[in-house]
Amino acid sequence: TPSRCLSEEACNQPKITGHIRQDATKK
Repeated sequence: TPSRCLSEEACNQPKITGHIRQDATKK
């Protein structure tokens, strides 16, 4: 679900910059 972290890395990263979008951009 979009409300949850897509991956463990996203969960570990701060939600300031939007962990979901940032994680998707990195990968």
